[in-house]
Amino acid sequence: MASFFEKIPDNKLSQYLKYVRKTLNGKQFDYEDISSFDYTLHTHNEKLANQLFKPIMSSWSRYDVEYLFYLYTHNDEDSETMNRPQLKNYSIDYKEVLRKTVYEFWESRVDSYYDITNDYSYIYDLQSNGSVDFYGELYDTQERDTDYSDGEIEDVNEI
Repeated sequence: MASFFEKIPDNKLSQYLKYVRKTLNGKQFDYEDISSFDYTLHTHNEKLANQLFKPIMSSWSRYDVEYLFYLYTHNDEDSETMNRPQLKNYSIDYKEVLRKTVYEFWESRVDSYYDITNDYSYIYDLQSNGSVDFYGELYDTQERDTDYSDGEIEDVNEI
């Protein structure tokens, strides 16, 4: 999906950019980075977004916001030939940090003269003194619960 701005010739786009600069002049508006620009137009100030986009389009996408931000930050007020952005494709590697509750079921074997069937405290005593190793053979695992604690972008590459 491309921006609507790609269809507009440079001379018309130059006029529109002058309108945008005039509209934004003196307003409490952060245009230093795309995140603030996008947040202001999509979330914080719908009236301003309507002022900027409604004269040329009935609805806009994030591509239009990105395109306008690029035009605004990469062209002078009196530019007749527009320095336009190129739509690029990126791959994003994201690392999810999560905590899972996983049940592991182990089978251990032990010889005993004493009937240990119902005497778990004695079995724990045997384990603590090294006579029993609970981690004999893993025979089953069950994932029960997952808590997502954090995530971060690892890498972004242009494709």
